[in-house]
Amino acid sequence: MPSVSGDEAVHCADVFRGRNVDRDVTMSGQGQSYCQRPSGTLVRCQGISQTVKIRNNTTGQSLYSDFFCGSFGGGACPSTSRFQNYSPAFRATCGHRYQAVVNSRISYVGGGLAVSSDFVSFEFQYNC
Repeated sequence: MPSVSGDEAVHCADVFRGRNVDRDVTMSGQGQSYCQRPSGTLVRCQGISQTVKIRNNTTGQSLYSDFFCGSFGGGACPSTSRFQNYSPAFRATCGHRYQAVVNSRISYVGGGLAVSSDFVSFEFQYNC
């Protein structure tokens, strides 16, 4: 979504597969939000409000966390990297389907607000 200056807000949602301290396979949501010039060069957003969720589509359960930077609270938003965050993790269950959901609000330096409804990742089925 371009701003008056031509800068763009980008939102991404991914399922992240990892392991906990007990070596169990885990599934969490990963959200990325950032601002860029039309050339693709990253620039600092004025503010980002981001909710990152992991949803177990088999059971209907969800876990989420909220993150903020810049004008929405917290420290300054990153200027040369992506604002990347993770939801809490589910311990993976064989045959269950998982999906990440990210909702972001991004404000541009110099004005403008990009509002995202839920941005949904692909669905990932964990097979043992």
